[in-house]
Amino acid sequence: MTRRIWSAAAFAAAVAGCGGSSPAAPPSGISVGGTYGLTKTVLEDACGGAIRTFAFTARVRHDPGSASFVLNDSFNDLPGRVEPGGAFTIPATRTGTEGGAPVVSTFDTGRFTATGFEVPVRIDIDRALGTPPAPACRVRESWAGIKQGTPNVLP
Repeated sequence: MTRRIWSAAAFAAAVAGCGGSSPAAPPSGISVGGTYGLTKTVLEDACGGAIRTFAFTARVRHDPGSASFVLNDSFNDLPGRVEPGGAFTIPATRTGTEGGAPVVSTFDTGRFTATGFEVPVRIDIDRALGTPPAPACRVRESWAGIKQGTPNVLP
């Protein structure tokens, strides 16, 4: 019995010594949350639009160390998953309508870097369901985000 009491007391003293006033260690792992200057460059437009570049402010919600994130491109919340090295995926998502026709955006594998992110995007418009009905068409874009503030952390 005495041995158990001594062991419990030694354990309690050791645990108490683990506290202290030293600062907490920073979170380890990936961290990509924040604000980005987002450039969307149209590479190909089979829908008849002009080849142009658009600028937006994007925001990424991300808890450091988590695999889940949400990219808001100023229009849609796009949930995705990020790997420790920065590669990320966003599943195909309905992102709006065009003349009543559903628009689905498909994201190829993207990549976060210390200074931003890049991802190729394919936008499919099912104009057969639009008003007036027309053949379906596709737009290809390249998205590039430049991180504002502190750089991303990639392990």
